[in-house]
Amino acid sequence: MVKHQRVVVSNLPLDKAYEISLIYFKNLGFFEIEQIPNIYIKFQRGSIMMADSWRTKKMYLTLNFSVKQDKNVIITCVYDISAWVYEGEKDIVHIDMEIQGFKEYLAQAERERRICPKCKRNIPFDAKICPYCGYDFT
Repeated sequence: MVKHQRVVVSNLPLDKAYEISLIYFKNLGFFEIEQIPNIYIKFQRGSIMMADSWRTKKMYLTLNFSVKQDKNVIITCVYDISAWVYEGEKDIVHIDMEIQGFKEYLAQAERERRICPKCKRNIPFDAKICPYCGYDFT
């Protein structure tokens, strides 16, 4: 297996970052083969689209989640690609495109807001207390 590792940082809460990660990579054709919620997810994908054609290629992706002291979530993405079908630079470019899309997907989620159930105003998704009415989300 050939390994490629990328690190992504998010300011989403850990459980939200985990949920967003599951959705994003499942939409790319990966399926879960193992997981411990909020700690890691191991995915597998058997075929991928490269250069306008489908290639059969066994690929594993492991996402490891950790939280820094500043509360940012670190997501370490480790791709394992079958060595006998490894295509060097093509695979690296494809991985980088997936990770860039993942960063954009996380950034979009970070900009999302939620509605306070008490005053019905838009508030930041990570607010623990509504800044308008004082509703406690904890």
